Amino acid sequence: MEGIKELREVIVAVNKLSCDVIKGLKDGVQFDDINIIIGNINVIKEALEGASNIPNEVKDLDLNEVKELVSLAIDAVKDILEAVNEKLPEAVVEASPAE
Repeated sequence: MEGIKELREVIVAVNKLSCDVIKGLKDGVQFDDINIIIGNINVIKEALEGASNIPNEVKDLDLNEVKELVSLAIDAVKDILEAVNEKLPEAVVEASPAE
């Protein structure tokens, strides 16, 4: 039984990096935004270290593992949408034509 450790780490890493990038871009793209990547380097590294095991984990998935991964992915999407919604009002105002 392979487990889902690597798959779980990838979902968590993508979620964290996505939310941090969205929140970091709230003020537009800045040179300091590189700190978002640097701040997440350990999360990214951890997710990539075992990436070669992902195909074996996928081949060995059972129903409970699929449910756990789907639940984790749904939570990740909710987090990302929440980060986007926090940014959205400003983006809409900035994109509105001047009256």
